[in-house]
Amino acid sequence: MCMASLAHLSADGAAAPLPSKPGVSQGVKTLIIVLCVVVGLFGFVGTMAFVFVLDKPDEPRWEKARSDMAQIHQALNRYSLDNAGAYPASLSALTSKYFPNGVPHDPFTKTVYTYRLTPGGFELVCLGKDQAVGGKEKPNIDIVFDQAGEVVP
Repeated sequence: MCMASLAHLSADGAAAPLPSKPGVSQGVKTLIIVLCVVVGLFGFVGTMAFVFVLDKPDEPRWEKARSDMAQIHQALNRYSLDNAGAYPASLSALTSKYFPNGVPHDPFTKTVYTYRLTPGGFELVCLGKDQAVGGKEKPNIDIVFDQAGEVVP
């Protein structure tokens, strides 16, 4: 084979570029379109995951408050059994025996839960995210425990 048979010659005898193979540019276009669609779908799925899962950090806090308060409720009732039916004047009395690492704090305020003695026992309250009495839905619904358990509004 001679060199002339490998290259196309133009009218003036100079070598002309070889024509591109048909379909190569179409295949590249198709690949780019497919990649764009896939990247777009990943972006859409990521956005939905953020909106429906990661954008609600306060509901798990509300559930943690409820769980913590249930543990404090149990400790208060055990304290009462150990102390002839009397409840402590403050939650700090539970620290040494029932919560060696400290009484759990309200996840919304990072302070101790509201606790007060009542004529029948005690009341333990978390006002939720809005820190206002009431609330219609999580995480703003108040969580209230008394000596009998959780008080459901």
